[in-house]
Amino acid sequence: PRAEVRYKDATQYFISGFPTDEAVNGSDKFDVIVMDSLDPNVKISYAVDLYSNDAYIESLYNGLTESGILVIQLGESNTDDDPADEVGKFENRAIIKDKLKEVGFKSMHIYTEEHCEFQWPWTILVAFKDANTKQNWHRSAAETDLEIRKRLLTTKSGRPALRNYDGATHYNYQLPPKSFEISYCRQEETPDECAMLTTDEFVGVVAAEDSSIAYNPVLERRLNRK
Repeated sequence: PRAEVRYKDATQYFISGFPTDEAVNGSDKFDVIVMDSLDPNVKISYAVDLYSNDAYIESLYNGLTESGILVIQLGESNTDDDPADEVGKFENRAIIKDKLKEVGFKSMHIYTEEHCEFQWPWTILVAFKDANTKQNWHRSAAETDLEIRKRLLTTKSGRPALRNYDGATHYNYQLPPKSFEISYCRQEETPDECAMLTTDEFVGVVAAEDSSIAYNPVLERRLNRK
């Protein structure tokens, strides 16, 4: 079958199936996990738990293969006027990013999606368990288009099989919106790279920085572009 549908409490499924890095109860690890959770600004206990439950977040990490990818929707996009996530309405967004780093995710990237037909661009976070896997994320538009052609059947009309995704679209995803850089730099303790953005020192910081850093939109906007 193309898919196996399971009607279960997903939180308990992962916590019970992947309490450690060794899967139990015959559970198979996943190459990709997509978490379409309640928005991070929803202040009800279950929603908060999805972003802060240590056992659950660790089980997501354990439930992925060594090159696995976690995709999470994180609510509406920031604006240039928003404070740092840590002190604003998106506090849960900041919490889960910290916890994903703590459990071992090596690289995290945020992009916004405008095809969802909500009233505002929506935020998506992609977390890589292995830093090397993110090389696929930073492919050129031509490389992505080639992979799409390899994987999808050609349509009878000859038109693209995907309505809202191609190499150029993915290339734009690689660059976090400026608003996320602004809110990142509004943290109570201003990151060094934010303070040096307009100085010659920043070039040295970018050159010396480990490109596998977990989440840093300042460097992400200046590194890994082909």
